Order: sequence, then structure tokens, then C-alpha cells
Amino acid sequence: ITTVHDLVEYFNHSVDLIINCSGIGSKYLFNDLNVFPIRGILVVLHPQPAIMNKVFHTLSKDSVTYVISREDGCFLGGSTNYYDYNQTTTSEEVDAIIERCCQLVPEIKAQKQGSVKDNIVNVWVGLRPGRNEIRLESDVSLLGSKLPIIHCYGHGGSGWTTHWGCALEVNNLVKQHLTKSKL
Repeated sequence: ITTVHDLVEYFNHSVDLIINCSGIGSKYLFNDLNVFPIRGILVVLHPQPAIMNKVFHTLSKDSVTYVISREDGCFLGGSTNYYDYNQTTTSEEVDAIIERCCQLVPEIKAQKQGSVKDNIVNVWVGLRPGRNEIRLESDVSLLGSKLPIIHCYGHGGSGWTTHWGCALEVNNLVKQHLTKSKL
């Protein structure tokens, strides 16, 4: 499926509306030239009992640094690379995140022998969908009023913060369309 028309065909025109949460894919699927990737790196360590269930966060003009310590792991973060599609990391990037996080939270420790870096469980790279503003709206221009599209994407690094409010607004838009379609 490469276009919204392919999607409609796939469902054999048997849907009442489409909810688009395709993020960066909206650039191609819906020809949205305003969406761009924001690359982020997350370093996952073994759980850190000394700081269990705590969150630490700091911003500077050059970086964002955060530590989220949970029972299933300790998540170290901090990169925000705009317009960057690269889904690999370098050892320098991982080292920089670990260094900033250990400065922020000195209690981060190696589990047994060795360094904190020896206790890495995983390193993830994610491409967050960025826009100058979140796209949260009903759109009937692409497929006509018989098949509305509700767009909800472009949250960048704020998806976790804004998801509840956006989900409620999407729900309101769905109810409006379904009520209209039943009249």
C-alpha cells in the first residue's frame, strides 16, 4: 500500500472513515511535505535498583538528557536530530548519551564488573514524526465527503505527553462523522 487510494481499494470501499496515524509515512501516503523525521536514540541498560521507578530529565541548548528507570530496564536518552533518516548509531553517540546520563544521575552503575557500557541491553533508534504543528483534523478533500480522513500525527518528541488529549479529540471527530453518516 503506497497511497491512500490503495488503502481504500484494499478494504473494498467498505469503511466509513480512515484514521491516519502513519507519522512520517504521511509524507508519502498523503503527500504531506510538512512532516519530517526527528531521530532519537535510546540506550537500554539492565534495571538499576538504586533509582528504580524514577525519572530524571534536563535540557540544554545542545541536548536533551533523560533517564527513565523501570523494573524492566533503565532507559537513557537524549538525541534530537531533525531531518535525519539514519537508523543506525555510532559508538560516539552512545558514549555521549551514557556520559550525560551518568552526570545527571551518578547512581547509574554497572551491574557487576565492568563499566556502564558493558551493561547495555539494547540500543534503539527511532524516527519521530515532526511537523511545525501537530496535524489533528478531519479532511474530506482527498477522497470526498463520503470517506473522511482523520489525521493525527506530527507529535515529534511529545507523543507521550499529548497522546491522551489527541486520542480524545480523534474520538470526538469520529463520533461527529459517524453521527453525520447515520443521518
